[in-house]
Amino acid sequence: MENQFLYILIGIAATFLLDCLGLLLHYTIRIPKTEWRFIGRWFIKMQYLQFLHNPIGSSAPERYELFMGWFMHYLIGVIFSVFYFNFMAYVGIEPNLNNATIFGASTLVFPYLIMQPALGYGFFARKHKRPILTPIMSILAHLTFGQFLYVVYVIGSSWIVY
Repeated sequence: MENQFLYILIGIAATFLLDCLGLLLHYTIRIPKTEWRFIGRWFIKMQYLQFLHNPIGSSAPERYELFMGWFMHYLIGVIFSVFYFNFMAYVGIEPNLNNATIFGASTLVFPYLIMQPALGYGFFARKHKRPILTPIMSILAHLTFGQFLYVVYVIGSSWIVY
């Protein structure tokens, strides 16, 4: 059970580091920030069985959508972290930078094939107002998140006495 708690903390920390990188890119080279309110809106609209939007920005805003977007962002980071570390333990492979990066790449299935189409941006965000930048930033974010999982794991493991 103590490992699960560590994996949760690693997911939170890796997601936080990813957000810091996003802010750095925004304030240095003007990469647009993620619209977490749209992610929150998407999740809130699911309770009304509205899964597809055309695009999400044209769907009516929902109360607490920004909070929900941030909450789901961190929850998904935690879920990915717990899955990654438990999977590595199950197959008997020690986490390392390579398999963490590959894991990050595997999570691209979600934005490219589920979220971006559901938000009305099409597969691989081809209908997005920034159809080249958006998928590139997804690649950067997901690969980096995988790498942050490993970095935080190494740092966290050095602090814990077993």
